[in-house]
Amino acid sequence: MGGYAFSKYDFPYKQILFNFILGTIMVPSTALVFPLFLLLIKIGLVNSMWGIILPGLVNPFGLYLMRTFWDSSCPTELIEASRLEGASEWQIFWRIGIPVMQNGLVTIALLSFVGAWNNFFFPLIVLSQENLYPLTLGLNVWNTVNSVAGGKPVYNLIALGSLISVLPLLTAFIVLGEYWRRGLTAGALEG
Repeated sequence: MGGYAFSKYDFPYKQILFNFILGTIMVPSTALVFPLFLLLIKIGLVNSMWGIILPGLVNPFGLYLMRTFWDSSCPTELIEASRLEGASEWQIFWRIGIPVMQNGLVTIALLSFVGAWNNFFFPLIVLSQENLYPLTLGLNVWNTVNSVAGGKPVYNLIALGSLISVLPLLTAFIVLGEYWRRGLTAGALEG
């Protein structure tokens, strides 16, 4: 919705606000972990799955990417024609915009999913109960506990766990890859 607003509406300080959002992309995510951790403490989300999920929903790069998709994929004339026909802003967004933007939404969903799935540092800071650890962190703990206990590292089990942890990513790319293929051929003509 933010990409739609930045692409199709004019409002005061639009470019300044968008430039600020672009500037936040340049801040390394590790620099934001401590302030985010303090915020999660204040609202009581430390050591919970919501403390990991909610910060992942804010993605300035996704906003930039969606604005770019809206600018290139959905002509302003189409929106203006819909307004003249009496469609409300919600109808325009949901019935016209979202079907046109499926490729962009899938792209952002996949990028966000891969980023969240591979995240190691943030769950390490926010979670303290091992039963809440994601696979990336759990495999590391498994390796560390085995090595510290004096046993031999179980590389074969860790390799198997790593392979299993990649399966959801492969599944997501296979299932959602159809949207990319359709998007690549959307403007093609037969004959």
